[in-house]
Amino acid sequence: MGHEINVRETVEDKKTWFNIKRFSIGGVDFNKPEKSLDLRPVDRGVYEYILKEYSFKFSEVSKPIPKFEFIDGLYQQTDYARINDFFSKRNWLSGAPLVLNFTLGFNPVPHMRDNKAALVGFSDYYWQFSNFILTVPNIRTFREIKEPHKPKQVISIASIDDYIKSVDFFYEKFDLKNHKPIFVPISVRMSASEMDKLVDHYMKKEYYYYWIDFEGRSINEVQLGALRHLFRAVKEKGYFDKTLAYFTNVRREIISNAKSETSPASDILCSLAGANLIGCDREPQRRFESPPPPPPPGHKARIFHDQTYYYVKTKDPRLFPPRMFVTRNAVELNNEFTNQAEFFMTNGELDQLLNRKNMLVKFRDGAILKGLMSKKEDEGRPNLSDYF
Repeated sequence: MGHEINVRETVEDKKTWFNIKRFSIGGVDFNKPEKSLDLRPVDRGVYEYILKEYSFKFSEVSKPIPKFEFIDGLYQQTDYARINDFFSKRNWLSGAPLVLNFTLGFNPVPHMRDNKAALVGFSDYYWQFSNFILTVPNIRTFREIKEPHKPKQVISIASIDDYIKSVDFFYEKFDLKNHKPIFVPISVRMSASEMDKLVDHYMKKEYYYYWIDFEGRSINEVQLGALRHLFRAVKEKGYFDKTLAYFTNVRREIISNAKSETSPASDILCSLAGANLIGCDREPQRRFESPPPPPPPGHKARIFHDQTYYYVKTKDPRLFPPRMFVTRNAVELNNEFTNQAEFFMTNGELDQLLNRKNMLVKFRDGAILKGLMSKKEDEGRPNLSDYF
């Protein structure tokens, strides 16, 4: 089995799925929900500058692999520089904790017979480069294609049975020479019945560490329903205190409009929805027949406002580059996760804190806040789908 994480203590909020779990990974102690630093836009200068004032407990690179040909090309590759680039190697990290996440845009199961060596080679490389934890690749269970003036097309990629086969295949390969914890994937695109089948399988296999891939979706009312269903199922089986939840690829905002000065934050809700580790943000992947027009300059340069839980447009051009606003927001979010944890440990609940946040109270007439605060109602319900 993958390296076990000793969860020494679990302290749960009564109304939300916010929880503090105390544990260690590779000598790094965790005592509250922690945010990663997204390394994709960060260069050495920004990284060394931020370390002077602030320390992230781990960094992350999360990327899609749209076709099997990318993995096969890696298997045939002899240029070490290209291999390093594929796995986002940064020499200036100097061994600092790094986790890599991959979301597959194809079903790997058919390739396990005729192209198994390429998948094994990918697994071996990945084990080497991800030095903090290992995350079994997620599969996009379907793909959306949008064309102007036409209905959205949905193409199925993998069934839940193939999804489970893929998880077991990669888990076995990672576990052959392992001293790192292995996190298994859960896609929020799954139906409630698929999630139940997956959780049953994970419990039987004693897989207790989950990386929940939002695939660019925001945390909204529907996603909160999916997360509540997941955590309730784990809790009813009696394993909640053993499990850890790592959210990543969350869309930064619930909705975003180029004409609006503010937009409601999605990523700050991760801790309140049950995450112990919070990864990087991700915009949804969409396939267009023709690409939409680019947003105006500075549109994405929004800064998280901890007093309201809105993202606010900045007019400071120094923050326009992604390496600047992504890093700034990571710091702001992690500070607010600390604030949430300290408030919770002092007061034993989060009601008063959350009711001070203007976005939670006013956006959609408080529907998000109501969804976050429904844990007691959930625990009294039959174990049925509550997505809608």
